[in-house]
Parts: sequence; structure tokens; C-alpha cells
Amino acid sequence: MTVTSPVALSPMRTFDPVKVARYEKDSWVAYYQRKWFRLLRLLIGLVRSTYGLSLLQAIRVGIPLTRAQMAFAPQDNDVPKAIACMEWFFAYIKDKHGEDLDPHEAALAEVSWWVVHRKFFGRSDTPEVIDAVACAYAMAYRIDPAAVREAAYHRAIAMGYSDAWVLSERDPHDPRLKQEEDELIKSYTALRQAVS
Repeated sequence: MTVTSPVALSPMRTFDPVKVARYEKDSWVAYYQRKWFRLLRLLIGLVRSTYGLSLLQAIRVGIPLTRAQMAFAPQDNDVPKAIACMEWFFAYIKDKHGEDLDPHEAALAEVSWWVVHRKFFGRSDTPEVIDAVACAYAMAYRIDPAAVREAAYHRAIAMGYSDAWVLSERDPHDPRLKQEEDELIKSYTALRQAVS
């Protein structure tokens, strides 16, 4: 009788939803406050938690991730630069984890949800935002968008709380930040269930 050991899942499919949600919520706050060095530090933690990278690997990818955010942030943003930075990131992840993803398509889908979110800012729970996030997940994980729709829905709801916070006085103790994080936990819990 031959015994085979189970195939180990890629670290990007076994993340801790609570840790990832906390880093993402804090990253969104830093982004909207335009605190770029803080954003870099948070993105390093986010990619370590989400993709199972070492500290040095996370620093290496954290810099282009921050550049992508900085390129996209202004109203007269540089979408091609953001896409190029994200493509480099996804190529690194593909190489590191052996994932069957297309870095260019994953980058386009990722930046596309940013564009759609900006278009519907303040109304982030629209089907357009949910579909764009589901498409980004689908491209990164090579999965049917329907399988990650629940995760996309909760992320869009989290964006709604974030949008309301941005449009307010941006109080760091605003209860909407906790609601945002709670929705992100639901999102990443659903995502992990769909991709693992």
C-alpha cells in the first residue's frame, strides 16, 4: 500500500483572516491620511500575513506595493505605473509560491477594483464594486468569481465604512473603523474558505 502525504497549500491560501483584516484596515487609514512611510510598514506586515513571506521578502515587495498606492492616490493618478508595480508583485508571488496566476491579468484586475471603488466612492456596496473585487480575487487565486463573491461582498461593505470615515473627521476612535475591520474579517474568512 502506498501512502501519499497531502499536498501542502501555498501560504497565500492559509492566512489568518483576523491578522490580514487588521493590517488591511490600518493600511486603508494610512493611505487616506497619505502617511506613506506608515503605509509601507503596514503593507510589509500585510504581505507577510497574507502571503507567508519572510521579513526581507516582504520588504522587497512592500516598496513596489507602496509605489503602486502612491501612483494611484492623486486624482490625476498614474494607473499604468500602478499596474506595472502590481504586475511585478504578482510575478514575485507566482515565482515564490508556484501559483498558477497570470501576473499581468492579476495586476489589471487588482488596479481595476481600485478604479471602480474610486468611481463609486461613498457607495462601495454597489454590484460594480463587488464584481470588481471578486474578479481581482479570481485572477489572483485562479478561481471562479462566484466562489469568492461572499468575500468580495464583505470587503465592499468594509469599504463603505472606510468611505464614511474618510468623508468624516477621520477620528482614529470612530466606531466605523471597528465595523470596517469586522467586515474585513468576514471577507478574509470567506476568502480563505474559498481558496484553501
